[in-house]
Amino acid sequence: MANNLKLHIPWVIWLCLVSFLSLTPGDKLPNITFDLFRIDTAAHILMYLFLVFLMLLGFFHQNNELNRFWVVGIVVYVMLVGLLIEVAQGSMVSNRFFGWDDIVANSVGTFIGLLCYAGYKKKELNLVRFLQ
Repeated sequence: MANNLKLHIPWVIWLCLVSFLSLTPGDKLPNITFDLFRIDTAAHILMYLFLVFLMLLGFFHQNNELNRFWVVGIVVYVMLVGLLIEVAQGSMVSNRFFGWDDIVANSVGTFIGLLCYAGYKKKELNLVRFLQ
């Protein structure tokens, strides 16, 4: 049981970090500008990409398999977390605002993370077959 819990430590820590950064008042965050695109959008995509990837990895290695039900459940959970954090930002955190563009970026990151995980699993399976 304790070994199974260790598999979830990375995504739990990452979720805490995402939540902390997302719920920190805006005036406490550094003002970073980048001309090519909004750095905020890239941050949302990367945070949720890593969150869903780490969750899928943890749950897969716990059971050595991950069926579609679990994958869909994890993706929906991560998207709901993103939505709830945005709602909290808009209603409870000073100098932070609800933004549909952030929800879209969170969702894009979630799906990119899912694709990254699928690619990772495919390469891992090919390596296992190669080594057999």
